[in-house]
Amino acid sequence: MSAGRYIFILLILAAGNLFSRKATCQSAEKRTTVPAFMSWFESDIVGKIHGPFSWQTDIQFRTSSNERNIGNGQHGNPWANPFQVVVRPWIHYDLGATGLKFSVSPMGYWATWNYYNGEDTFEPEIRSSFQVQYSSRAGRVYLTNRLRYELRWYGQEKPVNSGFHVPAGSNTDFFSDDSFKQRLRYMFRAWIPLSGKELVPGTWYVSTFDELFIGFGKNVTSQHTFDQNRFYAGLGMQVGHMMRWEVGYMNQVLPRFNQPPDYNNVELNHILATWLFFDNVGALFQKKSGQKK
Repeated sequence: MSAGRYIFILLILAAGNLFSRKATCQSAEKRTTVPAFMSWFESDIVGKIHGPFSWQTDIQFRTSSNERNIGNGQHGNPWANPFQVVVRPWIHYDLGATGLKFSVSPMGYWATWNYYNGEDTFEPEIRSSFQVQYSSRAGRVYLTNRLRYELRWYGQEKPVNSGFHVPAGSNTDFFSDDSFKQRLRYMFRAWIPLSGKELVPGTWYVSTFDELFIGFGKNVTSQHTFDQNRFYAGLGMQVGHMMRWEVGYMNQVLPRFNQPPDYNNVELNHILATWLFFDNVGALFQKKSGQKK
């Protein structure tokens, strides 16, 4: 398939994201869109184990403004409130030239501060994930299709005063049957070099993706099957053979149907997203070939 067709698919997904946002906002009486501005930083650190095996650690730090339905200001400051801190490990098995990679994250931890209901609360989550990824090339365009299955257990939601405070007793009862949810995520992503045909050190590139989230299980109602959608476009640079960075804009749509106190809200988040990738962190500590001891 040509690069043009893959880019056309990505544009269709992005159009679907805009259509779903419009539809969810207009299809029900008194449904409102609640925007917020956010800053998300993520560092993905990858290291080799042996042969096709590698490890990865994702570290995420997210902050947010107040949403427009909260009347105490700070609506335009994406760093006004804590939102999430995440640590997630992975083990990968890469099939090399086939483009396939299988991954498992045995247990990651999410610390989430909520404030959309006008009351600050903290809710922790433990998550296990299974993933299959297919990477390919279409001319100069690098492509990735990724499917992820998530098992999610929530701790106790507790009120919190302010800041990155973790209230006592919140990290309990994770594995209650009533707190368990499941989710599927599909992402289609493209990297397009701007200053050449290969992602070699010093190359600037455009990165874009669309990711759809579908929730399911007995604790997920039919109104929340469509969990969210994320669309991202940004600019990055291949700094070295093992390090990249990106910065861009992400649009996140989250329906919050039948949830008090403001029923039928749709959250629309405008996100400044920054990534720092270490594709082989071990190489940073290796001596160059031929270097004297």
